[in-house]
Amino acid sequence: KYRALLSKAIKLDSANRTPYLELCNSLLSEFSLTQNKDMLEEALDLIDQGEAFTETSEDFVIVQTNVFQADGQLRRAIESLNTFLTKKPSSVRVRERLIEAHLDADDFEKAVAVTSEGVLQNPTSAVWHQKLGDLYHRAIDDRAKAAQCYLDALALEPSIQLVYRLDTVTKTDQI
Repeated sequence: KYRALLSKAIKLDSANRTPYLELCNSLLSEFSLTQNKDMLEEALDLIDQGEAFTETSEDFVIVQTNVFQADGQLRRAIESLNTFLTKKPSSVRVRERLIEAHLDADDFEKAVAVTSEGVLQNPTSAVWHQKLGDLYHRAIDDRAKAAQCYLDALALEPSIQLVYRLDTVTKTDQI
């Protein structure tokens, strides 16, 4: 009933992105539970119908990415996120999702590049410095680069959490 009502809402007002988002999320949730390809196909069709929202809506681009990724179209998902980020480079959520997508594709260098761009977009925020440090620490265990990123973040916004991360990353049994 819920999906039928959302479909009806889309027919009544195709300019409203909320029913598209809710219906895609519902279909994607059911697909993840049942692995019923029909749900995924319907979500893909819905994404195509709402293509106009990809230029203006972070939420839509993220849902679109989730649908593409569930269908195994990781490159297409990354392209969609890149396109949106090119138009709106200050979008934190899309940048974070793009980093995740690059990591899912085992492309660490691109994940670092996107995170570094986040540092350039907002150099006074410790968040991107910390994320970059997390990438260096967890993805390739480069403790020196991670420590430098955490120090940069600590200089901008001191916190106990950052001190703990710095402490953790600098403890080693190496000479």
